[in-house]
Amino acid sequence: MEWKYLVKPIYFTDACKVYNMTEDKLIELIKNPRIKPDKKYCPLGIFAEPKFPWIPAADDHDSMRACYDNVSAYTCIQLDFDNGYRVDQFIDEHDFRYYLYTSYNNGFKDGDRFRVIVPLNKPLQQDVMGPGYVDYMMNRFPDCDRSCFDRAHFQLIPAVRPDGGIDHYRYKINDTGKLFSIDTDAVKASDRAHREKYEQLRWFEEAHQKWNNELYGERPDDEERRIQNQLRKAQSLIDAAVVGNRHNTCLQVASYLKRKGLLDYKHVIDPPMDCVEEWKKVINQSEFC
Repeated sequence: MEWKYLVKPIYFTDACKVYNMTEDKLIELIKNPRIKPDKKYCPLGIFAEPKFPWIPAADDHDSMRACYDNVSAYTCIQLDFDNGYRVDQFIDEHDFRYYLYTSYNNGFKDGDRFRVIVPLNKPLQQDVMGPGYVDYMMNRFPDCDRSCFDRAHFQLIPAVRPDGGIDHYRYKINDTGKLFSIDTDAVKASDRAHREKYEQLRWFEEAHQKWNNELYGERPDDEERRIQNQLRKAQSLIDAAVVGNRHNTCLQVASYLKRKGLLDYKHVIDPPMDCVEEWKKVINQSEFC
């Protein structure tokens, strides 16, 4: 068997190269993991068919960008387990073809931590990989990290820590099982259910919004909301003005609001009764503009 293997040399780059990965090379890679001082220096890869022409990377214009826009289909899925599910459980429960190896931090954190490369019986087209696909795969592998089923989700190649990581490293090669198959009809049905649920939620939200608008009036936009906040602050200043200083406070607030153009018919401020005349003067006198 042979696949296209897209590889990022380190975690913090958006560039990747395309290699030919044979089954023999993959087994050799798993049996002899790389020793790295930090997982961020470990290469990452996906088994996928690249698109041509591809989008270049920002880090290296001669390399392909590591993104789903540069992928047309996937030839293997890569599973990641780190939530208590054990290596022996996976081996006992599955007989399809797979290549299992433990993760970089296995043995240094609680529980088994491992990854599984699973070859597919036919390429998985990227346009099938919507929410329905994620649900379908999570039903097949409920203990797997959900992010594994994101598009172009690169996984660390086999690697171990230098401080005894090899002592905790395990692998299991099952190269005699059948190739894994994905029921694309079931995936599409799940996707339709997602869309129908989304449409129902959208309809409910629109109906709820319409009901609110009829009951309370339309919601203000951001600018209107900002103006209303300013007016509320102005009104609170006026309401809090002490006797003996209310005329001066009203004068200052009204002058400010007039300069901001906030004294039209939409924006109502209630001055104290004994300050109404001063308020009118401010509104009408151009020197306060």
